[in-house]
Amino acid sequence: MERRYQVFVSSTYTDLIVERREIIQALLELECIPAGMEMFPAATDNQWDLIKRIIDESDYYLVIIGNRYGSISDIGVSYTEREYDYAQAQGKPILGFLHAEPDKIEAGKSELDPAAAAKLHSFREKVKGKPIRRWKTPEDLGGAVSRSLHRLMKDHPGEGWVRGVPPDDVLVAAEILLRQSGVGLPDSDSREALTHIVGGQFADLVGVYASRSDFQAKVPASELFDEAQDIRASGLSLNLLCQLYSDFRLRQIIEGGTTLKCLFLKPYGRCILAREREEHYPEGHLSTLTAMNLRILQERVAAKLTAEAAGRIEINVYDEPIRFNICLIDWQLCVVQPYLPESRGVDSPTFLIRKRADVSGLYQTFDQLFSALWERREAYD
Repeated sequence: MERRYQVFVSSTYTDLIVERREIIQALLELECIPAGMEMFPAATDNQWDLIKRIIDESDYYLVIIGNRYGSISDIGVSYTEREYDYAQAQGKPILGFLHAEPDKIEAGKSELDPAAAAKLHSFREKVKGKPIRRWKTPEDLGGAVSRSLHRLMKDHPGEGWVRGVPPDDVLVAAEILLRQSGVGLPDSDSREALTHIVGGQFADLVGVYASRSDFQAKVPASELFDEAQDIRASGLSLNLLCQLYSDFRLRQIIEGGTTLKCLFLKPYGRCILAREREEHYPEGHLSTLTAMNLRILQERVAAKLTAEAAGRIEINVYDEPIRFNICLIDWQLCVVQPYLPESRGVDSPTFLIRKRADVSGLYQTFDQLFSALWERREAYD
C-alpha cells in the first residue's frame, strides 16, 4: 500500500518565507506531509510539548540555516536549535541545508547582534556534523531538498503512514489544512496540498474551507436547507441546524415534507467529557450547549409540528468518540466538519462534498458512517 512520510521543516521564518514555500512545494511533489512551526500559532514555551509531539510523529527532520539565529527560547538557545537538538536526541534522520554565502545575505535578513551571530556560528558548526547541502537561491534549495530527501527515503525508509480509506485520510488532510491556513500556504496552495496528499479519494470534494466561520460566511445555512427534502445530521451539538438556521424555518420545511434525522453526542456522557478535556473546556461546557440544542429541536420544533409532520423528525443521541460533524442533504450533498486533536471544533476545516455517479469518493463513506452511527443510536429524554 502507498505510504506517506511526514517531514518536519525547522528554520527561522520571516527571513526564509520564500525558501520555505519552495521546500513545501518540493515535499508535496514527493507526496510527503510538511510540518513546522509556521503551521502553529506564534512560538511560545508552553507550545514546546506540541512541537515535540509533531517532531516525534515526523519521519524526517530538515533544518535550513540562512544568516539569522532566531528567537531565543527559555533555555537560552533559539527555537530552531532547540528543535534540532530534540530531533537529534530522538534519533530522527536529519538533513541540513546551509546557505553557501551567508555573508552576502542582505542586512535585513542577517544577524546583527554579535552575541546572536556567535550562537549562529556555533549552531552552523553543529549542523555540519550531519549530512548537509548548500544553497544560494530559493530554487536551489527546493531542488536540493527534493534530491536529498528522495535519497534519504530510499536509504532509510521511515515508518510513515499507509494511505487507507477515508475517513482516516480526511482527518490527516484536515489537520494539514488547519496548520497551513494561517501563515503557511495560501488558500489555493492548501487545496493543492490536499490533492497531492490524498489524490483521487477527494474526487467529489467541491469545497474546502479553513474554518467553520469561513464556511458559514460563504455557504449560508439557508442555501443548504431551504429546498431540502431529506436532512440527516450527526455530530456534537449540530449548530449548523440548531443555531445557524431558524427554528421557525425548520418547522416550515418539515411541515412542507422534509424529513429530518438528528444524532447528537450524548450530553454528560463519557465521550463528550473526553472532548471537553481535549478542547480544554470546563467540565459540562459542551454538554450544556448540546442539551440546549436538543431542547430547541424538541420544544421549539418537534413539539409545535402537526401530528403528520411530527412523524418526519427523529432526534437521538450516541456516546462514541467524536470525529466528525456530518450533514447529508438530499442524498447528494454532504458537509463534513472534523474534530482534530488539540484544536477547538470551530477552528477546524469544513469540507463540502457533492456525490458523483462516476466515482466512489467521500460521499459514500460519510453516508455509510452516518448510517452506522444511526443504527447504534440511543433515545434521549
